Amino acid sequence: LGFAVATPLAGVLAVRGYWLLFVLDAATCVAFAVLLLRAVPEPRPVTTERSGSTRDVLRDPLMVTMCVGTLLQAVVYLQAFLTLPLAFTADGLSTAAYGSVLGVNGLLIIVLQPLLLGVLAGRADRLLLWAGVLQGIGFGATALADDLVGHIAALTVWTVGEVLAAGVLGALVGQLAPTHLR
Repeated sequence: LGFAVATPLAGVLAVRGYWLLFVLDAATCVAFAVLLLRAVPEPRPVTTERSGSTRDVLRDPLMVTMCVGTLLQAVVYLQAFLTLPLAFTADGLSTAAYGSVLGVNGLLIIVLQPLLLGVLAGRADRLLLWAGVLQGIGFGATALADDLVGHIAALTVWTVGEVLAAGVLGALVGQLAPTHLR
């Protein structure tokens, strides 16, 4: 919900100058840090007992393959923040339009995630592949978009992939991890 509100607001504020965005971001980060320090207790005691290591994870070829795939998927996903603004500029769209489109992403996540929870249950291994495919198609469609409607249509496709990935990635890691590393 915060993302859905913050991105359109950032788009509007960026038109007035980026310095205001940086100042507001710094202020909200400091406020959140203070909130965490004062209001959120440590969830579990810190122990010196070691339950596993990175070496354990690196010995599992399936987990390594999944991590590499997730890295590649993340590189594609990060194009929303690296090259999508450039595509908007090339299409003559404003910073405010970019912020608004990313706000649509946040709203779609709010709507789609509860609707897709039933679909996600027990299908983590198959859905992660489809999540990557949908994100690839959605970001690829951005190259074909040249107006706001086209960009929203492309974003809708990759947002479905984003929701699928976010809903199943943790479950899949939990399924693959040995009991002592969960």
